[in-house]
Amino acid sequence: MALFAKAPKLKEHLQQCPDLMIAEKRYRDHLDDASHRLGGDHPDTITAVNTLALLLFRSRKLDEAEHLYRRSLLANTRRLGEDHQDTLAALNNLAVVLKKQQKLDEAEKLYRRALAGQERRLGPQHPDTLESVSNLAELLKKSKKKKESERFFRRAMLGRDIQLGGNHPVR
Repeated sequence: MALFAKAPKLKEHLQQCPDLMIAEKRYRDHLDDASHRLGGDHPDTITAVNTLALLLFRSRKLDEAEHLYRRSLLANTRRLGEDHQDTLAALNNLAVVLKKQQKLDEAEKLYRRALAGQERRLGPQHPDTLESVSNLAELLKKSKKKKESERFFRRAMLGRDIQLGGNHPVR
């Protein structure tokens, strides 16, 4: 699942407001307002958390992004359960940040949890599951786990071939 999947308006907003400091202040204010008015576990508050986390990630403020993605993961798990799509997206987003911070062992555990949840929820050939397979393969490659990485890359390619057909140009 792509980092922009849950925050499509952020990309649009950043094009209109290229000054990241101004955008960050706006999103922090929005998060504070949502937290006070709606509570920490309200869906709109969690959306604000994710949007600010994405902005911070894009601004390379990785420690703050990590903190917010952990907050999102806890809230989504508590409110929606382990296998809800929003919880699985939160797992993936946190893993992306941890990978960027070189916290590869923890990122791997989260990618594996996200993949297991996608397989249970959506099945092994669903596009979101195959994206989780690819994410894990990339991390394993970065972690120098070549054989396991190759196995997951092959699985992702085979799944995409089944979905798209062997002659599809994206293949």
